[in-house]
Amino acid sequence: MKLRVLLFILLLAASISARDLLFPVPTIALEVGTQVGVDLGNYRDTATGDFTFKDVPGLIINLTGDSLFIEAEAGTSGYLPIGAALDGEHITLMAKVRPTEKIDFSFPAKKGLNQVYLMGNFNDWSRTSLPFKLDDDGVWRIPLFLRPGRYEYKFVADGAEILDPANPDSVANGLGGFNSLLSVGEQNKPQPGLFVKTSFAKSADEATIYYKFNPAAPDESVSADNIWILFNNELLPETSWELSGGDLLVQLPESYSDGLLRVCGVNTSGELLRENHLLLSGGSPLSPDTQPGDWHFAVIYSLIVDRFYDGDPDNDNPVVDADLNPMANFQGGDITGIRKKLEEGYFSDLGVSALWISPIIENPQKAYREYIPPQRKYTGYHGYWPVKPRSVDARFGTSAELKRLTRSAHERQMAVLLDFVANHVHEEHPYFKDHRDWFGQLEMPDGTLNLRNWSGETMLTTWFDKFLPSFDYSSLEAVDAVTDDAVFWLREYNFDGFRQDATKHIPHRFWKRLRNKLRKELPETHYFQIGESYGSDALINAYVNPGELDSQFNFEIYFAGRWEFAGDDPDFRNFNRTVARNLDFFQPVNLMGTLTSSHDQVRFMGFADGQMKFDENGTERAFSNPPQTVIHPESYDKLFMFTAVNLSLPGVPVVYYGEEIGQIGANDPDNRRMMRFDDDLNPTEQAFKLRMSKLLHLRREHPSLSLGDLRVIYQDNSGTVWLKQYFDDTLILLFNNSSRLKSFDVPLDDYFTFTQGQSLLDRGMIIPVGNQLTVTLQPFETRIYSLK
Repeated sequence: MKLRVLLFILLLAASISARDLLFPVPTIALEVGTQVGVDLGNYRDTATGDFTFKDVPGLIINLTGDSLFIEAEAGTSGYLPIGAALDGEHITLMAKVRPTEKIDFSFPAKKGLNQVYLMGNFNDWSRTSLPFKLDDDGVWRIPLFLRPGRYEYKFVADGAEILDPANPDSVANGLGGFNSLLSVGEQNKPQPGLFVKTSFAKSADEATIYYKFNPAAPDESVSADNIWILFNNELLPETSWELSGGDLLVQLPESYSDGLLRVCGVNTSGELLRENHLLLSGGSPLSPDTQPGDWHFAVIYSLIVDRFYDGDPDNDNPVVDADLNPMANFQGGDITGIRKKLEEGYFSDLGVSALWISPIIENPQKAYREYIPPQRKYTGYHGYWPVKPRSVDARFGTSAELKRLTRSAHERQMAVLLDFVANHVHEEHPYFKDHRDWFGQLEMPDGTLNLRNWSGETMLTTWFDKFLPSFDYSSLEAVDAVTDDAVFWLREYNFDGFRQDATKHIPHRFWKRLRNKLRKELPETHYFQIGESYGSDALINAYVNPGELDSQFNFEIYFAGRWEFAGDDPDFRNFNRTVARNLDFFQPVNLMGTLTSSHDQVRFMGFADGQMKFDENGTERAFSNPPQTVIHPESYDKLFMFTAVNLSLPGVPVVYYGEEIGQIGANDPDNRRMMRFDDDLNPTEQAFKLRMSKLLHLRREHPSLSLGDLRVIYQDNSGTVWLKQYFDDTLILLFNNSSRLKSFDVPLDDYFTFTQGQSLLDRGMIIPVGNQLTVTLQPFETRIYSLK
């Protein structure tokens, strides 16, 4: 590229403050006819003034304070830069208009039927937000515009949930029933090509990033007219980059050292390309070599304190109650037990870099009976029933032991996240006794109890049980009290952040207030916060921004992966489409948490081993004939494959305690068995733990796993081949998700070529012959090679 002095004049003329006014605002995804809102206040950094926006043809833009509302008009498509001004500086936000397809749902009218609603993962399972209308033909109808993808849904007819009688396709919902299943769009249509980062060069006064466009088909191409490149919220002038054929070169002056570089584009067929993201730190690409503690390279280990290891039998104090099942009682795990395993090197040897510990706040001294049938008794062994705001439960340990744990972890470069409960308290809590106005009502206006109505209109008000009142955070006093408690736990015990329980059941004003307090009262540290919300991607993502949370759990990948690697009819093509959609929605570089199991779900090994069915009630199985031991050896390979997939995607992989040994189990509380170590493991479990350790260590050794560009170079229903590239760190991952030997014959081309590959899991190698790579995998085998 011919050096252009104009490049430096233009870029250096833009003041550094223009890049620092706002945190990078993600591309705003639009669909024709649907208004999308963005709270720009969540992205303010140093800016204090008002926004002003320019008109953009094809977009309807309205601004109220920091609330931006955008709607795409009919006929609008592609990427659209939106010019704006803030504090006297020019900024650019990006929007993209995604295609949708009109779907007509219908239900036959019946005598006495008064109302029908549509609910599904497209409206967060709201039971009333999408009403059908009865037409003149006596049919209930509702049209809906949906993006290409797979959707689960049900009808609600006079309060009763039913499957769509016109749709024969359904899928188990994991709660003992089924949902109707709908596929929208051409399922076998290949994803468009993408730009891949190939090399990086740095001099005294500039950085140069090289990309190569990898087309999905021979006739696919891109042109400079349909490329937009941004650094943070600044649209770079065309003099700063050059596209020649499929080769893209971007030059940045030295002052552009910390931030997000984005490449957006549309191919010549009008298809949106997946954005390419590059995080720069100190003028160089983010790397585990220079930033080993960055959360993009982390692996979190999730554990239930009471069920991990009993390091101090003197604090054991289970509840005495004849009606209490031992699975629902305290079993002795404690803070000292975690520290002992930490200092033995258990976690560092395993390859994890952060611990997420369940709540250690004081819980009630007796058992309580669950409201829903069969009304079993439980204790607060899990920690989620707080009775005091700032006390450590004596059954878990002391304040001094907790401080010793975090200090010991930090000495070993291990972060510790505390599970924080902000949605509710136990009825014995002084906040409920002394401030009843801080909490919502259990009884609804129609006399029914607002219990476990997780979605829709009751999402922010529902109680988890009759003895667990939920906060009503319309009270600013309540918001300040609980956010002050959160700051206390961080300051007093030196935690590195929180896993935030029941995120979607708490209003945004709470999360904003908490983040603001952390910045003002503890300004020297950025505290990582990962939330838990079941719902649509849009709902989950609404809480992930600089003003609220860093992350939430990526349940779309979890549920899709659970079915892919343990279901009866897996199809890697469907799974790859889910991954592509997920990368589009949460961005190709993100911090979303990926899971194989959790304390709220059936253990993956239960499904993989065929002992648990997706359509059965996992909690009932926990109390009657739960799976005891793994029967099929290939179940371990399925869990290994699922884990390898999670480790190969952006985000933060989470290992639920026991996954490293292939622990089997039903749902809560059977998925919370006491952890086993050393001589309590059989030879298969010991060998599997070694395999998992080798796999987990790769996350911090190879940045392509977390930050690399993903290209699917082969796929069919039973297997796929992925290529991950982050400059010169290039990995190929092969997955055989079938019970047979499988040979992969992958052609090499200008975009995929190498001389040899070294296995990262054993001592094997691959060498292509001519323009062909042929590799044969054992049943349910996973392989990962580093390419040269």
